[in-house]
Amino acid sequence: MDEVGHHLPQIVGLGVLLLFSAFFSGSETALCALNRAQLERLRLESKKSSLAIVRFLDNPRRLFITILLGNTFINTAFAILTTSIIGTSGLQVFIGTIVITFLLLIVGEITPKTYAIEHAEWFSRLAARPLWAFSVLISPLRAVLRVAIIFLIPLFGGSNKKTEDNITAEDLKALVQNDGSGLQSEEQDLLGKILEMSEIEAKEVMVPQTDMISARSNIKIQKLIQLAHQKGVSRIPIYRQSIDNICGVFHVKDLPHWSNENIQEATIDQVLMKREDFDQTLIRPALHVPETKNISALLSELSRHKTKMAILLNEYGGVSGLVTHEDLAEFIIGDIIDEHDSVHEWPDILPTDDSGQVFEILGRTSTRAVNQKLNLKIDEEIADTIGGYALSLYGRIPSVGDSIEDIDSICFEITALDGNQISALTVRLPMNEAR
Repeated sequence: MDEVGHHLPQIVGLGVLLLFSAFFSGSETALCALNRAQLERLRLESKKSSLAIVRFLDNPRRLFITILLGNTFINTAFAILTTSIIGTSGLQVFIGTIVITFLLLIVGEITPKTYAIEHAEWFSRLAARPLWAFSVLISPLRAVLRVAIIFLIPLFGGSNKKTEDNITAEDLKALVQNDGSGLQSEEQDLLGKILEMSEIEAKEVMVPQTDMISARSNIKIQKLIQLAHQKGVSRIPIYRQSIDNICGVFHVKDLPHWSNENIQEATIDQVLMKREDFDQTLIRPALHVPETKNISALLSELSRHKTKMAILLNEYGGVSGLVTHEDLAEFIIGDIIDEHDSVHEWPDILPTDDSGQVFEILGRTSTRAVNQKLNLKIDEEIADTIGGYALSLYGRIPSVGDSIEDIDSICFEITALDGNQISALTVRLPMNEAR
């Protein structure tokens, strides 16, 4: 008891030092845990604590030097007091070191850091002003350290010049995926789609060649207009001999330019042979691009060529499909709306019961869309559409009613065929994949 009373001031001192250690550790963690939305809100406040927080985060070197000096003072004082209490005996030093280290880790580091992460803004407001006062108090020491840092950094290949933050796509993705980013879920989805554009190939959002609305160049203008109205399209690719030889694009809005011409009963070929000046206005040049071009680059190319449609070519030079400006807009905007609707509102993926296991899916639906909506991991490299994926499982042209399972025990049953194409199928998920 006398021994404890003799060392009581040192023990109290250790307790105070533990609290200071917790303060510095928690302050650093809390300030660094603030997200961008919280920081922007603090900038708009006039409170002194908010001002101190903003100043520290705008000058991280000052923050870290202040924390470093504070922890250094604490650890040095801790070592001095510990030595005065436990003495220099080998066993006492060993036991005392274990106990003190444990207390320092739990009370001075782990606990305050954990609490600071969970209550970052509250802890930052509490600590900012005292920490700023301490920073002002040790200004001479900070100045010495700053000079030393400026001298040493170039020796390790660094630079003391202030550079603008270069925000990469990965930084933006991390911001979008951060629940604390301050963005609404719709805004997160929109930014996510935009950032994905450089990774998605045009063939993933194209209208496949088998579904293209096109016409041969020997079609009459009148029938071409009827086809456009019947299918609800304003642009129709025109080809000669075969679909792989697209010579241009017919645009309905160009017809008024030729309202005085008697061309209704003439074919495209006849009109072009008779009047060469029709070529640039009745049939516009077609933009051909590889199907592997990413949709971000494709948007730029459409804008550069001042056109709204691109014909996609496969590796053999044949036409694999087409993409319009509207298709790309739907990919960004349309899918976002769909992803927030219930599964009943998803146009190409419809549940057939309430079990969340059975779905009727159109064969043209992209594999990516099925994976996103049903949270599956179907290999998107095998086929762009779910119908194509099912076809790859059969290894032949299936019949209506045929069913097959993939490696993940997902069952695919053919419900409709369009020639050799799977136009609709029923997908049954295993019990552990039920939606």
